Amino acid sequence: MDLCGAADKGIIQEIEELTKARLIRNTLPNHFERNTMTKFKYTCFISYRNGAKIDDHLNTFAEEFAKTISGKVAGFLADSEVRDENQLNVFLDKHIFSNYRFELDTLSGGLCKSIVWVVLFSRNYFSGSLWCASELHGMAHLEPIRLKAVASDTNPDLGFVVPVLLAGKPEELPDFLRKRGNHLVDLRKFYLRPHFRESDEFADLLTGLLDKIGLVQRVVLDKNTDLCDGCQNFKLKNVDDPNDLAEIKKFVDTIKTPPQPLN
Repeated sequence: MDLCGAADKGIIQEIEELTKARLIRNTLPNHFERNTMTKFKYTCFISYRNGAKIDDHLNTFAEEFAKTISGKVAGFLADSEVRDENQLNVFLDKHIFSNYRFELDTLSGGLCKSIVWVVLFSRNYFSGSLWCASELHGMAHLEPIRLKAVASDTNPDLGFVVPVLLAGKPEELPDFLRKRGNHLVDLRKFYLRPHFRESDEFADLLTGLLDKIGLVQRVVLDKNTDLCDGCQNFKLKNVDDPNDLAEIKKFVDTIKTPPQPLN
């Protein structure tokens, strides 16, 4: 038996198989290679009325909600390698306070580099400092730009804003959110339940939300476009600045339905 000849044939066959595999890979859509063009850091940005007290229930709910999304979203993504340098895949503003100073650049980058924006709406969403309104203003600015970039006849209902109703009635949502009613997730019955994550109905609603995140990511990957291009220059309005605050108040007046008092 010619062992050298057999070995040569084996090497040649292995080279041919590797070459064939490489050719096949180069002709197929590769979401993982193309994801270098998307540069998302977070699966979602959660906007909510952050209470001043640590034990505020909305703070607790937002944290639990973020943990739930973070732990379960991977299976809904075409590419699950979406995370920041701290291995976080959901943006929650509790992570960006440094020596009691609000980090506007980090907040702006978190919003801009998220696949979708989840708005936890409660009746006090626009109360207090109006940072929530600034976040919503940023979404209103970015969403039409992104929709134009990934325009697709096959996904006419695509949206980057996902309203989540925690308290109040659907008709109390600001017009900007009510227009996105087809993406609305109603969690009112779960908001005050201590073990809401154990409910089968909540699991079904969560599945719908995670599926929306996965759909948006897949559309962006298919378009092979970088929606985060320019994020380094994107800045939310600073409500501590008088001029920015005036612009945000004007924005709130145009989207609130019905009118709500500003604190």
